[in-house]
Amino acid sequence: MLVTFMGVFWLVNGILNIRWGITGQRPRALSLATGIIGVVAGLDAISRRFVKPSEAEVLVIYALGAIILLTGILHLT
Repeated sequence: MLVTFMGVFWLVNGILNIRWGITGQRPRALSLATGIIGVVAGLDAISRRFVKPSEAEVLVIYALGAIILLTGILHLT
């Protein structure tokens, strides 16, 4: 249940980062990259029950690590 809630958070945060990157309220490239990875990670976390048998666990861990790193850098800038 926690993973589903985190997935919704990443999804909404990713959509907002894309919006802020398009409008220029934050650094454009970093915000768009964070937003895209956030949306992908959020959708993956929400739909993990359906695609779990077909995806590699290592890719999920790398995607989540990338979103955490990029979000931290974005907040520092």
